Amino acid sequence: MPNSQMQRELETLKGDFRDLRTDFSQLMKSLVDSGRHEAGEIAGGVRDQMRCASDVVRQRSMKTAEDLQSQVRQHPVLTVLACVGLGLFIGRLIARD
Repeated sequence: MPNSQMQRELETLKGDFRDLRTDFSQLMKSLVDSGRHEAGEIAGGVRDQMRCASDVVRQRSMKTAEDLQSQVRQHPVLTVLACVGLGLFIGRLIARD
């Protein structure tokens, strides 16, 4: 009799371990799915921030280009002289090596 009771308890214990393994497997799957979802949300937020930053940089660079173009139109001779001077300076730096 004690042997049969021990056998039943062993079978019950085996069943409990199977249930525990199944529950743990489902828990891990849920955690992975949750992590993927959160990672997707974070990636979407970063993408939106990068798009916004890109727009700001594009607007600022266009403004700077317009300002530079305006200065060149207002002072064409000075612009040419500055470019020649810069070219000579860079040429001397290169010639040193």
